[in-house]
Amino acid sequence: MIEEGDAYTILKRLVEITAPYLGDDFFTRMVEAVGKLFDADMVFVTRALDNPPTRVRVLAAWQEGRHLDSFDFDLVGTPCEMVFAGAPVVVAGDVCCTFPAEKGTTFESYIGIPLWSRCGEMIGHYAIISSRPISTPAQAKVLQEIAQICAHRFEAETWRLLIEGEKEAAYRQLQELNARLEQEAITDFLTKLYNRRHFSRRCDEAFGRMQRGGARFALILFDVDRFKAVNDTHGHDAGDEVLVGVAETFRHNTRENLEIIVRFPRYFVFQRVGFMLPVFPDPGCRATSP
Repeated sequence: MIEEGDAYTILKRLVEITAPYLGDDFFTRMVEAVGKLFDADMVFVTRALDNPPTRVRVLAAWQEGRHLDSFDFDLVGTPCEMVFAGAPVVVAGDVCCTFPAEKGTTFESYIGIPLWSRCGEMIGHYAIISSRPISTPAQAKVLQEIAQICAHRFEAETWRLLIEGEKEAAYRQLQELNARLEQEAITDFLTKLYNRRHFSRRCDEAFGRMQRGGARFALILFDVDRFKAVNDTHGHDAGDEVLVGVAETFRHNTRENLEIIVRFPRYFVFQRVGFMLPVFPDPGCRATSP
């Protein structure tokens, strides 16, 4: 076990070992370094999965000279449960006999240190477990003090990862929101077809490609005869149902990324790149003859 005079040497060594690393690599190196320097059987660092904490995710673990894959576990019945009361925990001996979840192990001593965010929220903990008991209260105090100082290295990286994760999540949400707003901006509310704005942009793109020697395109306008009579006889709600039905018919008969159908003032407009397909009368308003 570590003696009081070893504190500075151990902390200096930990910084030297872990300084070049971030993220998963940092935690992997850190738990291994702490395990070796404390001559422990197991070291792991966790992140709380709920609040108040009842379950944690192990971000990195080192046991008996090898790294373990990440896993989740319940706090009940473990010495880790006491750490989430918000204070460091030192169990000098009989861990395997005292805690139900540790029965069947050979663990004797346990040191658990809470990890805090800069906002004062407990975000996880790390633990140092040994098959040897802690011999004296003085040694327990030294070990706890050194472990507490080591916790700052864990805290800084855990907090950095949480902030980074929140930023990435916020960025993804912003991207999804922007995509949804863009889709709404180019979509007709009733029929869910593209609107005039998108039509104008796609036409500009198609004309540009054609002028540069690219593929030709076809532009077809159509309407539905006697649509006004539907509105006058059955009401505008029935007319809306007709428009939606016609939109669905054309949507199911177009190929995505090759053909688009647009609801345009007084027309549905069907644009297809490369070929012209037969079209059917549209339920919009009648087009005036030139």
